[in-house]
Amino acid sequence: MFDGVAPWIDLVAWSMTNSALPLYNRTLSWLALVYDPVLSSNISSGRIVMGGLTPGFDDFTQSWGACQQRNIPRHPDLMRAQLDYFSSHSIQHLFIYTWDDWTEGSQCEPDVKNGTQILLLLRQSITSFYGATQNTNGDTMLISRWVNYPQLRNCTAINVTSIPSIAISCPTTNCANYLYSYSTMILLLSCQTIFKIPYGA
Repeated sequence: MFDGVAPWIDLVAWSMTNSALPLYNRTLSWLALVYDPVLSSNISSGRIVMGGLTPGFDDFTQSWGACQQRNIPRHPDLMRAQLDYFSSHSIQHLFIYTWDDWTEGSQCEPDVKNGTQILLLLRQSITSFYGATQNTNGDTMLISRWVNYPQLRNCTAINVTSIPSIAISCPTTNCANYLYSYSTMILLLSCQTIFKIPYGA
């Protein structure tokens, strides 16, 4: 167990940075907004500040973003800038988010489109960050395991013949009301469970 601080992916801070900057420089500006206040605060003795690594972000499902599309590009420069910032600010502990969060586009695990690209970048970048020796044989084994895994990979021949009967697009009504109604429903279900209130009462 440890007592530390690991700021999450801050999309508000990202939106405050200059989109005209190269991605590497924009990432440094983003991290300065998120981490500088934490690093300059009076952190109690024994606590650590952890560097949060993400390969990107894409709230393409708009599941919790108030129906606003938000995106941090999945690009090697994003990862390089994060590690360079952490190194220059003596942040020695890393926190990776996330392995498989596909709905927010921050996943590191292999996919059909890019294969092991992100996972290898993460593996090699962290190795360099800690000054360790690159394990090229391990990289080759990882790629081989992914490529030779016994499952279908080419899905281009599949033709979609129907569309879902339930619309999964963003609701046209006010999103805040939609989320409020959803939260209220969960609360009611919880109350019915706790207090044994009959459904329909």
